[in-house]
Amino acid sequence: MEPDQTNVVTEREKCSREEILAVSREENKNGDERERQYYGKANSLAFGVGLLIAGIILLVEVNLDRRFSAEILLLTCAMQAVQSFVVAFGNQKIRKLYLTAGIVEAVLSVAFLVLWILQLCGIW
Repeated sequence: MEPDQTNVVTEREKCSREEILAVSREENKNGDERERQYYGKANSLAFGVGLLIAGIILLVEVNLDRRFSAEILLLTCAMQAVQSFVVAFGNQKIRKLYLTAGIVEAVLSVAFLVLWILQLCGIW
């Protein structure tokens, strides 16, 4: 009687399986795709809510206190600049719109930083 050929694994198939497992482990080193998408959505939602709250604080402060919060604008512009730069450089191709937006937001962040320092010194 011949041995059952369906359960026999050749050396070539074994190597192929090992290679596939190694590639799979490397791909999943930073977590699986569903987990990355979940954290991406959570971060995006948290960022949006933070911007919304900062905008509300800024509007209330300007209308009630008649002062201009440079630190809130500094924070929101810096966060948005970082996000734009990450998107622009995250892919193989640089996305020109995101790069341009990131540069504008970075310049605004520096301007609001200077304004905030002037406010702290009592000059503005």
